[in-house]
Amino acid sequence: MSKVELTSKEIEYSQYFIKGAKKPELLVLVEDEQDVPFWSKMFECVSDRYLRIHIHSLQTAPIQSNKSGKTLIGTGKDNLMNVNAGTLGKSKMIAVDADYDLIIDDYHLYTKRLREGVFIVHTEYYAIENHLINKNTLQTLCIWKRLGTDDVQRPWEDILNSFRETVCHSVKLCVASDTHRISELKSGIPLSPKLSIDTLHSEVKKLSYSPSTYKDDNSKWKTTIEAKYSGLDEVCSKELAEVDSKIPDTDILHYLQGHTLYDYVEKVVRHYFDADYKLAEEKCKKAHIGCNGLEIGNAISDLKQSIWQGEQDCIHSSIYNANAIDMAETGIVGIQKQIEALC
Repeated sequence: MSKVELTSKEIEYSQYFIKGAKKPELLVLVEDEQDVPFWSKMFECVSDRYLRIHIHSLQTAPIQSNKSGKTLIGTGKDNLMNVNAGTLGKSKMIAVDADYDLIIDDYHLYTKRLREGVFIVHTEYYAIENHLINKNTLQTLCIWKRLGTDDVQRPWEDILNSFRETVCHSVKLCVASDTHRISELKSGIPLSPKLSIDTLHSEVKKLSYSPSTYKDDNSKWKTTIEAKYSGLDEVCSKELAEVDSKIPDTDILHYLQGHTLYDYVEKVVRHYFDADYKLAEEKCKKAHIGCNGLEIGNAISDLKQSIWQGEQDCIHSSIYNANAIDMAETGIVGIQKQIEALC
């Protein structure tokens, strides 16, 4: 695809300049390069409608500009939502995280535009991480197959349920206090304190994971955090009641910031990965008893290569490659319905 900025119509018309092409191409702009596998998977539902589907962040996409003609650089949702709307269409779209734009009015200047979804596709949950992480995907990550432990059943449901119960009130307080703050901004009155997603992220990073103590650790964290921010409950009591009525406790991990969810779950996955790898290495050494040191070293090197496969962080890659996603999951179905309606 050309490195020159193209409108949707120009991309669509390109089919007439490609010999034998009967379908247009599609350019989808996403927030970051790590988002590419997820959105590639989502847009597979319309692959038969296009000659090729190109998924790019602004880092690798053809030049993009805002409505004033200023070239957009960098990553993130704010940059993407500044892409000139006049260049979008059936052959050029934006795909972004929903964040709280679906549940908090005027959360961003572009909240209304995102909700209307004019050639903008959004996650059904907070972010792609909230779709990539659940008890089923964690059980079927490709790293377990590489380690030979894919048949080992981990307590993913218990782990996630405990974490959900731990952060439930805090997540609702984030939403409620943000909603309250926006109403204050509109009224021009002094701003109340709030529990921001960044603050909650920092607090959750203090949580560690141990199979034998995680429930007690979570309980202690919950007691400490809820006491620390208890004053906010009264400040935004009205909004908190509304959030309670709208967001079921069972769905709370859909509304936790994606990076916060990932950071906690990554600790859990890494714990089991490290344990499994140690067993795999011991097994490898036992299989080469009697061999010299060089042969054992080569065998372990081969084992590492089969597991890491040249990836800098195989845990991160295993989650973000989107291979474990259940395409029949409700949120995923919702995203693909958006895509099919636009294409």
